[in-house]
Amino acid sequence: MASQISRAALKLLEKTEFLVTSMRNLKTTAIVELGVIFHEILSTVPGEVPPAPDWDALQEGNLAMLEASAEEVRRTDRAYRRDRVRDRQLRRDRRDHVRRLKQGHRDLRQSFTGTYGDQALPLVGLDAPLDRRFLAVREQMLEVVERMLDADLAGKLPAPRAGQSAIDLVTLAGARQGEIQQLEVTMEAIKGMRKRLDASIVARDEAQDRHRRIYANVARVQEGLYRLAGLDDLADRIRVTEPSPRQKKEEASQEDPAGEQNNTQEEQNQPAEPPAA
Repeated sequence: MASQISRAALKLLEKTEFLVTSMRNLKTTAIVELGVIFHEILSTVPGEVPPAPDWDALQEGNLAMLEASAEEVRRTDRAYRRDRVRDRQLRRDRRDHVRRLKQGHRDLRQSFTGTYGDQALPLVGLDAPLDRRFLAVREQMLEVVERMLDADLAGKLPAPRAGQSAIDLVTLAGARQGEIQQLEVTMEAIKGMRKRLDASIVARDEAQDRHRRIYANVARVQEGLYRLAGLDDLADRIRVTEPSPRQKKEEASQEDPAGEQNNTQEEQNQPAEPPAA
């Protein structure tokens, strides 16, 4: 999904702008013709003639509703897209954090293997590659950090190989710990953004549904006024046509492809890159 206005919102705004422009351009003509037909009909009725409706106020009220509703469509669509962009950025950040953790895991394996040999890897929790899932990566690295900060680990490790110096466990653990904290901050931000994005989707859809109802009924009212005034050609131009169920389904599938909104679990279970060897 692009960061520009969505197809559904753009279609609604285009239809609304056409109707608003038509109503403004033809309002005076409609008022005159409605006044004529009103007085022609009631002049034949005996008794006091009631005052004519305020055709101008009626049309202005409908215009105000259309424009306010269109602005809500625009605002909620924009808010949703901003949240969607931020959500995607956070997920990219999470993948970057995990990628750094995996690289750090590989570097640690090489360091401990080169310094102490393969027999040191189980003592530090580095004897297996990192898992594919984000949460599992975090948990595995947390355990590696905890073991490196264990005061007894230095005494359990084999003697460094000839020419090698003992590894500074605290410094390495601190570096990995900082990367884990960055990942945790991003993961919490993703949780919050997921809630915000869900709320944005609801607000956007409600605004669009409400606008469709307002647009359809205002257009019907205006069509009725034009036909009452004998302006059938104008009425035909703004006549509302309902899309078929198939068209509605196709538009919905184009606007929100499967997996666009509900990909949280999928991203949790997919690797950011192939697992470390």
